[in-house]
Amino acid sequence: MRLRIAFLNLTACSLFLLMGCSPGGGGGSVPLGIGLPGSQRSGAVKLQIRWPTAKHGGKLIPATADTFQVIVAGEGLASPLTTSGSRSQVQNGQLTLTLTEVPIGSKTVEVKAFNSSNGLVAHRLTTAAVLEGQTTTVTSDLGMTILEGLFLPASFSLNKDETILWVNSGVLNHSVKADNGLFDSGTLAPGATFSWTATTPGVIALHCAIHPNETGTLNVSFPAPVVTNLSLAIGEIGSSVTISGANFGASQGTGTIRFNGTTASVSSWSNTQIVCNVPPGATTGPVTVTVNSQSSNADKIYTVLPPFGYNAAVNYVTVGTTPISVAVGDLNGDGKPDLVFANWGSNNVSVLLGNGDGTFQPRFDYGTGPDPWSLAIGDLNGDGKLDLATANYGPGTVSVLLGNGNGTFQAPVNYDTGTNSSSVVIGDFNGDGRLDMAVANAGATTISILLHW
Repeated sequence: MRLRIAFLNLTACSLFLLMGCSPGGGGGSVPLGIGLPGSQRSGAVKLQIRWPTAKHGGKLIPATADTFQVIVAGEGLASPLTTSGSRSQVQNGQLTLTLTEVPIGSKTVEVKAFNSSNGLVAHRLTTAAVLEGQTTTVTSDLGMTILEGLFLPASFSLNKDETILWVNSGVLNHSVKADNGLFDSGTLAPGATFSWTATTPGVIALHCAIHPNETGTLNVSFPAPVVTNLSLAIGEIGSSVTISGANFGASQGTGTIRFNGTTASVSSWSNTQIVCNVPPGATTGPVTVTVNSQSSNADKIYTVLPPFGYNAAVNYVTVGTTPISVAVGDLNGDGKPDLVFANWGSNNVSVLLGNGDGTFQPRFDYGTGPDPWSLAIGDLNGDGKLDLATANYGPGTVSVLLGNGNGTFQAPVNYDTGTNSSSVVIGDFNGDGRLDMAVANAGATTISILLHW
């Protein structure tokens, strides 16, 4: 992260912003021969125009700078020289203009930035000494300049937490004071500095107390928070969620996190990441971050899952002996799930018709082959009514009980399989539209396929 500092040079007082730039400038260099053609005593000026990127969201300060004008005046020039640049020439936060054939001597370099409506949004005055046959590099950090009784531009915008540093570069004493008392430098001798970190939003009027006609304003804004990602988009109440984004602020302060309007508790908070828990009472909806009365985008949705768990078991002791397998299906066609159990100890199946409220009617038992170990439900004969199949461990058979559609079943028909049949499943294995059976035989390490004919 780069430290962003604004400077006010008090020549009369001038404010400008300073940022760290990569070595070598990185800006597009535009050579401009604007001096006196054929001059034998001339040099060049390499002007690097810069402005800082804001901490929040990459906003440029000044955000609306669209075109730039450079005016060079001083020794050896009968009238000022003027050139211009555009935002499209900016590279790596810097615009570089090289002015050639500039007469030697002291020069004043003035830089102005304009918006698309040609309104002045930033200004800077600086000096340069042009030497014969050499290139003088001048860095001009755009900001606010205070002339005698006039600020150029009249107002300047910055974001919360950006630090402004005023430097008295003139020969007279000056001061910088906010009209509302937020800051007061006291008397600043030439070369003295004063800084203030913007923590309060709004328009702040300021003036030089020693020269009251020198006035200006600072527009301090709190950029709205932006949510870019949720580490978890679906989960239960109490789940931990990491929210990533920007402009959250270094600490929570009065900031809040809401899950579809319900405030969450926060575990950790930084400018780009917040860890919180899904609060009790939260429902499916947007996750928003609110900082300094500004809310984030509402396009990141968290889906709240219902609580997961079970009530205490209710035991039905009226099934057969040694129930070893269970299956579920709507055996009587009333739209309510029913249960069927394979009773290994009593050689039968027990059918419990469901009431639809989690309770079941008294059982009905139907005989099978010996030692029913597994069962499956399906419409084996294609009449639209569910049937039963059991794998019978002892004899190595499978029993089929055709359903009557009302929850009752016909007498079993047994089919030979392999040794110790222990599991049965139903499916259309040959694609003829009719259900077949597959049986696993524990005693023979084989499976038996019974195709429907």
